[in-house]
Parts: sequence; C-alpha cells; structure tokens
Amino acid sequence: MYDANAADNKRNEKRLSAFLTYVAAGNCLSLVVLLGRTFRKSSLSVTLGALAVVDSAVLCTALSRQWILFLTDEETDVRSLTGAIGCKIHFFLTYYLITPVYLY
Repeated sequence: MYDANAADNKRNEKRLSAFLTYVAAGNCLSLVVLLGRTFRKSSLSVTLGALAVVDSAVLCTALSRQWILFLTDEETDVRSLTGAIGCKIHFFLTYYLITPVYLY
C-alpha cells in the first residue's frame, strides 16, 4: 500500500539534508575567500569570516536537534539523551550562538 505521507517525509528529508549541506559548504567557501590573501587586510573580511564561523556553529547546534527530531518522527531528542547537563549546554550554545547572527 502506498503511503503518501511517508513519501512526502522522505522528500522533505532529502531537501533538508541538501539545504544544510549547501549552506555549510557556502559558509566554508566564504571563510576561505574572506581570509584569503587579498581580503585578509580588510577589517570587514574578518568580521564576515567570524560571522561565517558562527553561522556554521548555529547549524551544528540548533538545527541538528531539529533535524534529528524530524528524522526520527520526534521520538529522539538530543536534549533528553544527554541528561540535564547536556541539555543545559545545548540550550546555552544554541541561544548564545544565535544572538550574534542577528546583531549585524
């Protein structure tokens, strides 16, 4: 029997995976270009390079939890698996890293 909901979930899973991969690759490429020989002397390149690093860290912390929840149909939560201290660390890193992104 064909389950349209499962097919939609698989399609969305592939799109989300591709999106995260492209954004992370774009941040790495931006960092390489901005810290290259010609741009290294500019203070703006250092600022944008730091923003690319923080943006990649946000992807690794905040969106990874949502991605795992999506893939496991909300059965596995990173915060509940790591205990109270892991939950607090994940919560702190998520909101600490998101804050500088919106300051620019």
